[in-house]
Amino acid sequence: MLPPRSPPPSDRDATPPGLTASLELVARAQAGDADAKERLFARYYPRVFRVVRARMGVGLRALEAPEDIVQNTFLAALSALERFAAREDAALIDWFARLTENQLRDAAKYHGALKRGARTAPPEPRAPEPVSSEPSPLERLTHAEQTRLFDECISELPADEREALILRDHADASWALIAERLARPSEGAARELHRRAQVRLMELFRKRTSAP
Repeated sequence: MLPPRSPPPSDRDATPPGLTASLELVARAQAGDADAKERLFARYYPRVFRVVRARMGVGLRALEAPEDIVQNTFLAALSALERFAAREDAALIDWFARLTENQLRDAAKYHGALKRGARTAPPEPRAPEPVSSEPSPLERLTHAEQTRLFDECISELPADEREALILRDHADASWALIAERLARPSEGAARELHRRAQVRLMELFRKRTSAP
């Protein structure tokens, strides 16, 4: 079972007919309301952060902080916000998720170019890990650490399973949208892909937390 998602923060504004609070913030931000932009990005920061962390591979995670990718994502969102149009919140987080794809791709290209142009030095030897009689790794993990570990495990899944989990569990995408994005013939096929991804994720998580 995936870690519970945090409930969205309450909005102090009344929701106009036909609009959710988030889309109202989008409309205000597009009209130049700086406070609306700050509130919108603050509301979606935790979810965008988890999308970024779940999509970062092991190699990129060692070179780039997720926070930097998230910051670049929101900078890109600022410049593209005027062109955004949607009728439901799910489309908004899906838009943010698409922006993260571009930022992660750019970061991977940047570090790849650095690696090709730099001389590699031999790694320094690492001291052996001391043997401990402390509680098991899973028992020592805080909720935040478990969430981080889940996201890292998601990043190790096959691409289609990873995206199924991100779209459904982080972006609240409908089964129809998941089927369309991942080229599945039906909503039922999208559900089955998501189910397989959950099973594989739990297997990875158990392996990571049961390691000595």
